[in-house]
Amino acid sequence: MCAIFGIVSLNSIDLSSKHFKQFNSLQQNLIHRGPDGFGSYNHQDRVLLGHCRLAINDLANGNQPFIHNSNLISIVNGEIYNYLTLKKDLEKFTNIILKEIKQTLRRGERVELRGFGVFSTNIQKARISRNPKTGEKIHTPEKKIIHFKMAKDLFKKLNDEE
Repeated sequence: MCAIFGIVSLNSIDLSSKHFKQFNSLQQNLIHRGPDGFGSYNHQDRVLLGHCRLAINDLANGNQPFIHNSNLISIVNGEIYNYLTLKKDLEKFTNIILKEIKQTLRRGERVELRGFGVFSTNIQKARISRNPKTGEKIHTPEKKIIHFKMAKDLFKKLNDEE
């Protein structure tokens, strides 16, 4: 469970030491809701933002507030209450898409996912290959293989060219 809190001066008067004490008290009283870390932001002594958080998964640095180019500040509370239902729905949706891709490739047709890439099949001819453990020659039959060509947009994003 996370906590987001703040104190904002709605007029042009700077916040007083009393407000800073209230802010610190809020932070201390709410820290149990996000024991993995906390952050605060003070904008010209008129806006105080605070956040106590649980760890944010999959971020190199999950500390908040997030400050981008010193002109954009955000605090995020990302709790998802119905995640089990969503997970089931997303699994169904993903399985439907993957099934369609497999069936299309089996028919020998190409699958284009705009901005991501194109899947197609090629025939790999029968050949004589070697067992890597024994070195023994073995016959490898003809088979379909999947070829993937990455979209230019994805290539640029992966290589930080945007």
